[in-house]
Amino acid sequence: MNEIPYRDVVEGAKFLMKLPLDRQLRLIELIIHSVPASVDETIKKIRDELGQVDLDVIREVLAFTLAVVKSLVRKDPGEVIRDLEHMGFTEKSARAIVNKIVSELPSAERDAELLRELDEEALARLMNTWVRFFMGDYENFSEWSADAGLPYHCLLAASRFMESALKSVLTGEFSLKRLAKILVEEYGFEPRKARQLVRTLDEHMEDLSRVMLFKYLKRIIDAVE
Repeated sequence: MNEIPYRDVVEGAKFLMKLPLDRQLRLIELIIHSVPASVDETIKKIRDELGQVDLDVIREVLAFTLAVVKSLVRKDPGEVIRDLEHMGFTEKSARAIVNKIVSELPSAERDAELLRELDEEALARLMNTWVRFFMGDYENFSEWSADAGLPYHCLLAASRFMESALKSVLTGEFSLKRLAKILVEEYGFEPRKARQLVRTLDEHMEDLSRVMLFKYLKRIIDAVE
């Protein structure tokens, strides 16, 4: 659990251990489902769940959750469960936390499943408003949700899935033509819906690529600073 302040991870674990198991799992689910929402929105959701807790507590719980996620990338779940037990969690709680994170972690396949379930009208509306969100037209996910008329989980799935597809096209991993084929053959989209997603990228590629470039430049500058 390195690269994350260890003290924050430990304090986040201590805070969670004070909560009943069902609230521990609810809080972890809320955090995972908030990605990639803004920090302010994530804080608001946590406070809606826990009350007006200090920002330090929220930071520590976020650090703990991120540390467990990163550990699961490198280790077998059984090993992570043992690590949590060493931190003070019961075997039942440790296993439940690991199982919850494994089951809730976003994936391209899960995001695609959510998008596939939308009808063509809703998908078109989501794609149009995703472009506006990516370009900064909405202040937050709440504003985007109100305009799109769709729940948060659909917006989060679209944000992750479409940005990943955009990155793959811009880096030359595959072309827009090949993306349409991948959406159908690997992710199970109907051809009409696959064309809708590809058309969204194609029609706005110049603006999207410009914003993506500046986002990466900002991340590099922030990392250097």
